[in-house]
Amino acid sequence: PGWEVTITATPEETYRFVNWTVGGKEVSKENPYTIAINQNTQFKANFEKDNYTLKVTAGEGGAVKASQEGIVLNGTEVTLTATPNDGYSFVNWTVNGEEVSTSATYTVTVTKDVEYIANFITHKVTVIAGEGGTATANKTRVGHNGQVTLTAIPNDGYSFVNWTVNGEEVSTSAIYTVTVTSDIEYKANFATLKEIYKPTGTENGKDLVDLGLPSGLKWATCNVGATTPEGYGDYFAWGETSPKTTYKWSTYKYCNGSATTLTKYCVDSYEGIVDNKTTLELTDDAARVNWGGKWRMPTKAEYDELCNTSNCTWTWTTQNGVRGYKVTSKKNGNSIFLPAAGCRGNDYLNGAGSYGYYWSSSLLTSNSNNAYYLYFYNSYVVAWYSSIRCFGQSVRAVCE
Repeated sequence: PGWEVTITATPEETYRFVNWTVGGKEVSKENPYTIAINQNTQFKANFEKDNYTLKVTAGEGGAVKASQEGIVLNGTEVTLTATPNDGYSFVNWTVNGEEVSTSATYTVTVTKDVEYIANFITHKVTVIAGEGGTATANKTRVGHNGQVTLTAIPNDGYSFVNWTVNGEEVSTSAIYTVTVTSDIEYKANFATLKEIYKPTGTENGKDLVDLGLPSGLKWATCNVGATTPEGYGDYFAWGETSPKTTYKWSTYKYCNGSATTLTKYCVDSYEGIVDNKTTLELTDDAARVNWGGKWRMPTKAEYDELCNTSNCTWTWTTQNGVRGYKVTSKKNGNSIFLPAAGCRGNDYLNGAGSYGYYWSSSLLTSNSNNAYYLYFYNSYVVAWYSSIRCFGQSVRAVCE
């Protein structure tokens, strides 16, 4: 029989015994270990570290914490959490410069001495203003894919034009929210209304703009009765050529006091004296009478051309504190501004600042006491609405 031998392994501090091996093969995990020896045998005691040092570090722009840190038992699961500061976002965890996770909350099993570093990123947002206004951002630093709201405010006599980055337009909205993915500089650009709505010619002393429309029609830069693009101008009943204080059937020029006693521009005897006139004569055209030359009121078809999205882009905006639509040609880039001047009924001005009502020279043939007009508000534009002829509405002149 063999000699019985007991062998004992004593681990150093911070180490623990693992097993006994002979020739690289495990023979026991017992310690001490008693065995009968029949031949020369070499036993190897194997040890492993019983615990490790775990360190967690935050890069610039954030804070970190770990569910356990410092001396950690081998095999322990530890949850790491990275929290970015305001204006920063978490990027990743790295060990020795190598990325190990992109999750801000990350669970690891400790099997060695290790240091985890949480990395954060911030982007600088710079806002500058061109001549004629001021510009601000609600944040000047933001994490990757963070959002920033830019605000442009024009000075008196100026209007906001657009935001540009490296000279390229990125928005025409004065309040603009962007998603930031890099350091970036935004410039707010302003111009006077005369620069924005630059006339391309005149007719009888009044400025006009060529929008390059298929018909060749030219549009006035302001309403009849106004001297600036944002001016409301005068209000006219359909077929009348002078403004007044009260707009109702009893004060309307072409009737005998009611909607069924029309004396001109009528196609149905139920509504008055039939003359089958469906387009305003120039003597009843507020644009021609007030401005002379070749000026006249546009027809419904001509408003249709202006509203056609193949011809123009309509953008709700504010010019010198006046809300309305900027109408920009897709043919040549020229623009006009139509203020939301509202309309007059009886003794009151209604919808000013919110709605636009612009007479055409075209009668509604299915109901002679109505005429077609251009109607709009901040999210809707249409050229075929009809309104009671005695109401006071805006007139924008055109000429060939």
